Amino acid sequence: MPATTVEPALVVIVGGVCAALHVGKLAPAIAMLQATLGVTLLQAGFLLSAVQLAGMWLGLAFGMLADGLGGRRSMALGLALLAAASAGGALAGSVGTLMALRVAEGFGFLLVVLPAPGLVADVGARPGTGRIALAETVWSGHEYARLALGDVDAILAWRTMPWDHAPGVAIVRELGGVARRLDGSDYRADGVARGLLVAADDAIAGRVAALLDLASLAPASTDAVTPGPGRP
Repeated sequence: MPATTVEPALVVIVGGVCAALHVGKLAPAIAMLQATLGVTLLQAGFLLSAVQLAGMWLGLAFGMLADGLGGRRSMALGLALLAAASAGGALAGSVGTLMALRVAEGFGFLLVVLPAPGLVADVGARPGTGRIALAETVWSGHEYARLALGDVDAILAWRTMPWDHAPGVAIVRELGGVARRLDGSDYRADGVARGLLVAADDAIAGRVAALLDLASLAPASTDAVTPGPGRP
């Protein structure tokens, strides 16, 4: 019987999902925590947002730490920290202890998610796997970082929800890139038309649009939001 192998990229993705579960796990337990530990609404707000606050304040520092440790060590350490802090939180007898452990979970979360996209690309690019494109699409949000770093020349998307694309488009445009709808018009975050081409520069955008004949795929103009009075 042939040995069963596990896709390395899948291991990384599952690890990232496990870390992400810690972001919103506390919300259903707030009522119980209020009853047992006397958690106030202000304290509940801090408990719920501790992971996000860790990312806002310490994202750069933990990114450098993860880079120094290496992707695999960083993920392993982050998952271990998440497991230990989560187990400790289940046994916490005071609000202060729970808050400290929640902050530790935020640190663990950063150690997992920061190196994960690079690890997905690394293990997916190994000879014989041939699954880098599929693996990277499962871990969403990596595309704009890779475009900004010069790893890819263009991105083509069909669904264009602003929360998925507006921040990345802003970064790419600051670096001289372009973002256009399939009909060639500039991307606007308040538009609802499907289809988006983002490229490192105007020349690349033109070549990709011509190669794929994107104009023929452009949705009807009625799908776009009409600017209101006084708006460009």
